[in-house]
Amino acid sequence: ASVQAATTGKAVEETAAAAATIPTNPAASGSQAAKGSTAAKSSLDNVLEQISGPKKLNTVEKTSSDWESFKGTDKQLQDELERTAQSKNAYLVKQDFLTRVDQRKFELEKEERDRERARRAAASGK
Repeated sequence: ASVQAATTGKAVEETAAAAATIPTNPAASGSQAAKGSTAAKSSLDNVLEQISGPKKLNTVEKTSSDWESFKGTDKQLQDELERTAQSKNAYLVKQDFLTRVDQRKFELEKEERDRERARRAAASGK
């Protein structure tokens, strides 16, 4: 309990110190006001971080961190993952290819429709 009281007392002192750095003169220049609010914000952020304690990791962050550290330890695995990502069997490569094919088909169909429309207009105009 005494450790918590000491920590809380320290946080209160830091909060008071941070509040003292906030400019009270509204006529202060914009750059001075911005500097004061930034300093106060960072001091307040520091106080809040100390009060809230260490940040807890969620499952996704922990898994991502574990995967990155695992990849970093095994150079062979890292090289294999990079090769696979660039190969023809990679999902994103296939998706890009299919998107390009679909776009090209659409353009060819549109050109055909435009030619047909122009042919009909020429035939009806005669």
